Amino acid sequence: MEWINPHSMMHLEVTNKDGSKAIWIFQTTAAGALRQRGLGRAAEGGFEVGKTYTATGFAARNGNPMGFLKEITMPDGRHVTMWFGDPNGD
Repeated sequence: MEWINPHSMMHLEVTNKDGSKAIWIFQTTAAGALRQRGLGRAAEGGFEVGKTYTATGFAARNGNPMGFLKEITMPDGRHVTMWFGDPNGD
């Protein structure tokens, strides 16, 4: 996790349908906005390395393993919506 402004970056190891692994990078909101949603560092009840998360988002149009995070499901089952809008800004 890169805690930067204006957009933090989350790096996730993703298991593909064929069982292979890939690193995906999801752009998300600013560090302060993440903390407001209860998604701080591990000591704050947020992200921990090695835990399993489920992420949904808008994939890059060029096919690269990156995108914008829409929602994340935490290991404890919490669902946190990060983006409520249209991926095209409409």
